[in-house]
Amino acid sequence: MFNNKEFMNAKLSPRTEEVNVKELKDWFSDNDPIWTVNGLSHKQLAIAEERSTGDGLNTLVDAMSGNNKEQADAIRKLVGLDKGVPKDTAKRLELLVAGSVNPEIELDIAIKLATNFPTVFVQLTNTILQLTGLGSEVKVKPKPSGKESTSKTV
Repeated sequence: MFNNKEFMNAKLSPRTEEVNVKELKDWFSDNDPIWTVNGLSHKQLAIAEERSTGDGLNTLVDAMSGNNKEQADAIRKLVGLDKGVPKDTAKRLELLVAGSVNPEIELDIAIKLATNFPTVFVQLTNTILQLTGLGSEVKVKPKPSGKESTSKTV
C-alpha cells in the first residue's frame, strides 16, 4: 500500500551523474574533464519541449540578445534557425542548460557545444533524460550503527 504521509515527508533530490567529457579537456582548468548533470522536474522537461518549437526558440533567442536584432540574427544564423532548427536539437539545448550542474551553462555554451562537439552534446543530454526517467532519489539520513562505544573514560 502506498504511504502518502511518508511520500510527502520524504526528502527528495534530483539524481546526478558525472560524465567524462575527455573531448573537452582543454577547457577544464584542473585537467579533470567531468561534466555533472542531473535529472529534471516535469516543469523543466515541459519547458524544453515547448522550446523545441520554432516560436519557443525564437522567443528564447530574442531574450538572449536583449532584443538586439543584429545579435538575434547572428545567433539564429549560428544555430541554423534561419534555416530551421531540428526540434530534437532545440529540445536538447534546453535540456542541457537546465540539467547542467557543473559547469552551469547558458544557451550560448550549449549551442557552441552542439555545433562543435555533437556527440558529447548528445551524450550529456541522453544522460539527463535517463536520470529524469529514474526520478528523484530519497535522501536518507545515515542511521546510527547501533553499536555503543566500548571504551571507558577513566
